[in-house]
Amino acid sequence: MASWRVFKVAAISLGIVSLSALQQYEKLIERLTLHWPQAWGLIALADDKGRAERLEKLRRGVIVDLQAGRPIPLDWDENNPWSVCFKLLAKDDNFLSEQVRHPASAWLAAGGRGAPVAPSDIIAATHLAGGTDVVNSLEEEAPERRKQSNRDKRLARKRRLQDERDELLKLRHQKDGHGHAGGKAGGKGKSKDKGGAEICFSWAQGKGPCADVVVGGECKGRVKRAHKCQHCLSPGHKNDGCPQK
Repeated sequence: MASWRVFKVAAISLGIVSLSALQQYEKLIERLTLHWPQAWGLIALADDKGRAERLEKLRRGVIVDLQAGRPIPLDWDENNPWSVCFKLLAKDDNFLSEQVRHPASAWLAAGGRGAPVAPSDIIAATHLAGGTDVVNSLEEEAPERRKQSNRDKRLARKRRLQDERDELLKLRHQKDGHGHAGGKAGGKGKSKDKGGAEICFSWAQGKGPCADVVVGGECKGRVKRAHKCQHCLSPGHKNDGCPQK
């Protein structure tokens, strides 16, 4: 009921379903629960299937009747059809009997052993090769596939991060013309700009993979870094052409 109240408030607030139609459908679920308290699983499945599938079929049925000139509900509104559809679903004895009453009666007639079985499971057990084992095996395999997919994503992320670390270490260990390590010209160049983005030492110092990249060109490294001067952080020239050098 707590979940249903949330749906009911949303439906009324958005003007999708009228209060009377929602109360009529609510009373239907309440009656089914009182009549078949031990078959609540069947009632929940019927409610889910009814709102997910049956409502749309009822809407199409009314449209077909309207086009064929047959009688339709007096309060039918093609632009806002769901109030009528909920009322029709609450009176749909064929659907309710197929989904709840007949399976629940068969379950009680068999002594009430185990849990009531939904019609779809009965069809699978009766007609599919392998019965419900086929359905159950597919349901068991799905979590394993998700786990494997998550493992693959984690491994790919680890490899990408490792590649980025390796490239950064490689650039840091490159020697400049004065024998200083770390890729900073004379040990005084900046490694990041004011926004915190790392500066491409190869472009700034004019050596390595980005040495021939023109001003404004894209970084050739695996990790894309900013092409800026390490002295004044200008993107318009390299370290050698900096007026502040």
